[in-house]
Amino acid sequence: MTIVDAILGAEQALEAMRDKSANRSERSRAHLLLTLAQSGLSQRGVARVLGHAPSHVHETVGRFRDDGVDGLRERRGRTPRLPRYDEIVALLPELVANSPRDYGWNRSTWSVEVVVLEVERQLGVRVSRTHMGRLLSMTGCRRIRPKPTVALAPDDHVAQIAVLDAELAAIGADDVLLYEDEVDIHLNPKVGADWMPPGVRKELVTPGKNRKHYVAGAYDPTTEALIITDGPSKNSALFIQLLEELAAKFADRGVVHLVLDNYIIHKSKLTQKAVAKLNGKIKLHFLPPYCPDYNPIERVWWDLHNHVTRNHRHPDIEALMTHVRSYVGAYADGGVRAAAVSRIAA
Repeated sequence: MTIVDAILGAEQALEAMRDKSANRSERSRAHLLLTLAQSGLSQRGVARVLGHAPSHVHETVGRFRDDGVDGLRERRGRTPRLPRYDEIVALLPELVANSPRDYGWNRSTWSVEVVVLEVERQLGVRVSRTHMGRLLSMTGCRRIRPKPTVALAPDDHVAQIAVLDAELAAIGADDVLLYEDEVDIHLNPKVGADWMPPGVRKELVTPGKNRKHYVAGAYDPTTEALIITDGPSKNSALFIQLLEELAAKFADRGVVHLVLDNYIIHKSKLTQKAVAKLNGKIKLHFLPPYCPDYNPIERVWWDLHNHVTRNHRHPDIEALMTHVRSYVGAYADGGVRAAAVSRIAA
């Protein structure tokens, strides 16, 4: 049965609610559903005609689908407490922290409907989808993209990190501690969510043929200072250029301690010669393999992609890199918050 058929089947009850209910919201919801069934309009069309947000129309239809005419009644101040409410609230974070397949469902991601079914299976309590959505939000559960990671970190990586932390804790008071990494900048934009008007989906024109540029950066998570160099290749020369810039920038300080991963350009013969030539000014501290979570500059690169490369409209790599350098300059001056709301220079 379609939703229109269901509404027409409850037409008399909905008309009675529309004409006789003492509650304005109930009258409005009943009128909305009757308009949807009798006009032949889509849900978005009904929203436009009646001046409602599309989300309100969707919610009203959902309430009717879940609980019939009773689902349209005003709930404020009189909603009965769900049976086993505390158990449901405690269970939700545990469920969504795992995969539906862990509970026998033939899917890899949760939907509100499957959460409803799993709660009913475990606790014997039926919760409407609308109410379950509110409970998920109330418990802090979010629908976001998972973070890809590599399951190749050595078994003793925690112990290795502890040794590294002890080394870094013993550095001199006049020394400098920075975290280093490289990031790829692609001319073809990363695609991400953005605000759009109702009924409109922005188009993102991509150049088609991709080009790349590379940035090497050193970051101080305490002060949010960020120093970068960039170039057309991710090679030892790019990394050495950064080392030389750091040595010059901190010439009046002690040793510059650089925490970084095991990428080949960080250990190449050219790099080893360059470090030796700097006469102890730069000391490299290597993280265990496949442990990016221990390098805070990874978050800086995430911010860079989120604020600059995602959905960008630059026609060429030169214009894109101008934007990247401008953002990094704002980041170096005031950190991520300042960079996120910085304006383009006139």
